[in-house]
Amino acid sequence: MTDCELSDIRIMAILGEDNMEVSTDSLVMYSSYLEENIPASCELTGSATFSWEDFYRLGPGDKNEYEKLKKTRPSSRDIYKFIAFEDMIDDTVGLLVKVKRVSDRKRFVLPLMELKTTDKESPINILISDYSYWYVNFRY
Repeated sequence: MTDCELSDIRIMAILGEDNMEVSTDSLVMYSSYLEENIPASCELTGSATFSWEDFYRLGPGDKNEYEKLKKTRPSSRDIYKFIAFEDMIDDTVGLLVKVKRVSDRKRFVLPLMELKTTDKESPINILISDYSYWYVNFRY
């Protein structure tokens, strides 16, 4: 079985076979499941560069300016402690989570689909990866 097929099976176990499309109802259902299964002690980091970083890390942006902005903005290279799910669900980015940056304790609200655990072997990483896969592939 492929990784995608295994993800589909795990997601169907959460949402049901007839509820795989991303909707407000399925996001609320997925959020409830994840809230029960992601511990507050979970450490997270970016799964890829955050959109604001692209100009600096992938484009022509000034590296010094990037280092300055990273002090007030979340960076995909930072490590965060998971705090809780945000009550609001954003239709454009899905589930949002409250996190605290480990280095300076600054708090942010970030899209869950842009995060992964710092421990690649953690079962929590599979939960977040499955959610991200579902959100991206079952939106329409």
